[in-house]
Amino acid sequence: MVVVLAWMIAPRAARAELADPASRAVARQLGYAGVQAYQEGDFATAYDKFEKAYGVLKVPTLGLWSARSMVELGMFVEASERYREVQRLSVVDGDIEVQRRAQADAAAELRALLPRIPMLTIAVENATSAELALFVDGNAIASALVNEALPINPGRHDVEARRGEERVTAQVVLDPGERERVVLVFAQKAAAPAPSPPTTARPSPALTLPLPETRHAEPEVSSSASRHSTQNTLGWVGLGLGGAALASSGVTAWLAFDLKRTLDDSPACSAGRCGRVEQDRVNEYATLRTVSTVSFYAGAALAAGGAVLLLTTPTAEAHDVALTVGPASVRLQGRF
Repeated sequence: MVVVLAWMIAPRAARAELADPASRAVARQLGYAGVQAYQEGDFATAYDKFEKAYGVLKVPTLGLWSARSMVELGMFVEASERYREVQRLSVVDGDIEVQRRAQADAAAELRALLPRIPMLTIAVENATSAELALFVDGNAIASALVNEALPINPGRHDVEARRGEERVTAQVVLDPGERERVVLVFAQKAAAPAPSPPTTARPSPALTLPLPETRHAEPEVSSSASRHSTQNTLGWVGLGLGGAALASSGVTAWLAFDLKRTLDDSPACSAGRCGRVEQDRVNEYATLRTVSTVSFYAGAALAAGGAVLLLTTPTAEAHDVALTVGPASVRLQGRF
């Protein structure tokens, strides 16, 4: 025991790693405690002591024992990095022979450890590395390492790949020295739907409203000319608005008819009732029917009012007039 402790903590550390005397004393005590715990098989305690000591005094001997504790705890990857770090430490002062012997031991133990480190290859299907986020045991892994062998500690590991809101997971258990490949499969992206062909409105039979023949007397005073102009303008405005409303009624009526036929063909509809999956279309159908009906009556009223205003405008001639209403048009015809 005394020989081991004396060999582990050299009287003086490398000049580049010098610490104050109090810190070196604490590091030496932590190193003694770590060796004792290691020899008693308490590797978790040994690891804790060596890590604290090495953090205060970075010398090859403490780094070597820290790496050995990691190996006993199954931390193969961390231990391999610590072995490499120990070999890179500068030794220019103190007990150089002891410290260089620790570096030589670190190199030999690293060579023995490398074949025991498991290797895990993560493959992904139906997704590119650019759109992925990879995680192993909750720790992010660079997506560029897809299909590359990754050194990993032995034991069970959770592997996860994310693409936007999609997640694919897998679990893998690796023994020392084992090589494993796990494949994460994403669902294929759905192809964009083909555009619907344009629909053609189906005209409804025209509705003709005959208007009585009306004769108007010639204006006798100058104020009649103003009244004639205003009434004539209002008549044409009413006729135009009515025609637009009737045209809108015809279009919405056709849309409602087409939607009704779609609902009748839907497997979710039966005997005039539809399931919840078609509720949005049912609501749309009811709205189109309401708009069509309101537009028809409003258009007919406006068109009839406009025609009456035109027919009752004071003129010197008689007019034979008929109002024709179609699903998308309104026509006033006759002799003026």
